[in-house]
Amino acid sequence: PFGFVVRVTTDEGVAGWGEADTLPHLAEAALRAPFLNAMVSGLEPLLLGRPADPEAAWARMVAGTIGHSRDGVVRHAMAAVD
Repeated sequence: PFGFVVRVTTDEGVAGWGEADTLPHLAEAALRAPFLNAMVSGLEPLLLGRPADPEAAWARMVAGTIGHSRDGVVRHAMAAVD
């Protein structure tokens, strides 16, 4: 009941799986939340339509969640995506 699994697929069709031991409902909410501004965003809006560059993706996720996450379930969701 405390596992979060995410499948990430690039527009070229390359797919991979990630996981984190966290509350799955909260991690999914962090992933699917809408973009509000540059410092408060869900993860999907920061990733979709962007190049599959893990370092750049991590930097966007950190910057886009700085207003509401320094640790906890949002970081767990980020780790699963990474």
